[in-house]
Amino acid sequence: MDIIKKYKLWKHNNNKGFTLIELIVVLSVLGIIFAIAIPSYVSVLAHTNEKACVISRLQLEKMYELYLLNKDVEHSDYIFEQFFKEFEYDKICPLGSAITYYNNQVRCNYHDNKDNGDGEEEEVPFL
Repeated sequence: MDIIKKYKLWKHNNNKGFTLIELIVVLSVLGIIFAIAIPSYVSVLAHTNEKACVISRLQLEKMYELYLLNKDVEHSDYIFEQFFKEFEYDKICPLGSAITYYNNQVRCNYHDNKDNGDGEEEEVPFL
């Protein structure tokens, strides 16, 4: 029993909290974790927004083609705007970009203009 009393007395006298070094180490580790996690999260979020836009545009494209067949009309920008207003498609692109119909494809102003169209990325010139 004497050992337990001594331990409790020692623990009570030496309980001063965390040292400055311990706090700096913990903050450094958290900083490293956040430096890795935040860019990964942002890239996953951007990729998800792009995929959601592509899927929504494909679905809207099929619905618009069926709309043209049902109404027995040819495509025009006015008819596409009427279709858009009639069915209230306001959230096709998660970023809220403008949606157009061109060459039998529904296009998003943001996601379609992000690449240069030929499927290859531009190279940075070597100096």
